Amino acid sequence: IPAELRNLDQWVMWRREQPAGKKKPTKVPRTPTGALAKSTDPATWCSFATALAAAGRFDGLGFCFSEHDPYTGCDFDAKEGEALTAAHWAAINALSSYSERSQSGRGIHVITKAKLPGPGQNVRKLGMEIYDRGRFFVMTGDTVDGLPTTIEERQTETAAHYQMLWDAKNAGKPDVTPPPAAAPV
Repeated sequence: IPAELRNLDQWVMWRREQPAGKKKPTKVPRTPTGALAKSTDPATWCSFATALAAAGRFDGLGFCFSEHDPYTGCDFDAKEGEALTAAHWAAINALSSYSERSQSGRGIHVITKAKLPGPGQNVRKLGMEIYDRGRFFVMTGDTVDGLPTTIEERQTETAAHYQMLWDAKNAGKPDVTPPPAAAPV
């Protein structure tokens, strides 16, 4: 995990939990005491050292994206029993920034230095998500051979990926206003 992320007090721990009424377990952010953490509330976050010290009581660590940091997280997930697609790998390679395997082992997280022109996107049919605030990513530190282990400035590439996701999510919807062009970081 890059030092520039470890140096920020934007960490939580997480547990896999089965929320009432939900079909599948989910990763729930927690504070070092075990209380519920919120990806939108910095008061519930901690330092990397504190999170690491508490990690043994949880399923892992997570990094919270904030409007006050320069980072965007891109998530690529393969369907269960399948591998990442050529489209996933094309986007991962185009972003060419810090990349690690996801906790499930079926996906890749890429973190870039960039800001999104609009709200985060989750396009389930493509197995792709992108966020720059209000979410947390489970972090593994299990980097991907051949991809950067540093977080790179990728405003243009991230904005292009965002636009592709926005277009895919909103294709065929009437009266949908496209996002504004992304501002440079």
